[in-house]
Amino acid sequence: MDPRIVRTRTAILDASIELLKTTRVADVTVASICAEAGVSRVAFYDRFGTLDAMFAALMEQELHRVRELAASMEPMTGHSNAEPPEDLVELIRIIEENGELYRAMLGESGNLAFAHHMRDAVRVAVSASLHRLPDVSTWSVDVDLYLDYVAGAVLSVILGWLDRAPQLTSAEITRQVWQLIPKHF
Repeated sequence: MDPRIVRTRTAILDASIELLKTTRVADVTVASICAEAGVSRVAFYDRFGTLDAMFAALMEQELHRVRELAASMEPMTGHSNAEPPEDLVELIRIIEENGELYRAMLGESGNLAFAHHMRDAVRVAVSASLHRLPDVSTWSVDVDLYLDYVAGAVLSVILGWLDRAPQLTSAEITRQVWQLIPKHF
């Protein structure tokens, strides 16, 4: 792909992320993105076609970041159950960093596919930490059911946190989320 196209596309996506730090998704316009990115409206429409297509690309970029983080998670056999795994801390920091985007994509008018992919990423993150828990083979609950339960609960807590205009830092909410996660059955 032509490096200029990639550079312009990246500038538009980066500008959108910056705008979303101070602007609600509903208030972001092609004009505001172009002004922030320093590109023309023609360049925007050549790269994305519509504002919705640009937001879809932005969601895919965020999902890629989350998937990369989830894929890189390693079992932490020597880690204390008292403190959340660093990978979970990083995942919630990423969500905080782009809170308006995640609020829009996970909220009531959000994107179901995005929510599904986020649930899967959280599930992978929790799965990577199972080695820290008591012998899961002795649990009375199916491990897959446990992972689905925890992933759904974590996403719900995160969405509530984002909806209330985060009063807690990502580190604080991560510690509290970790305390809520059942460690045995």
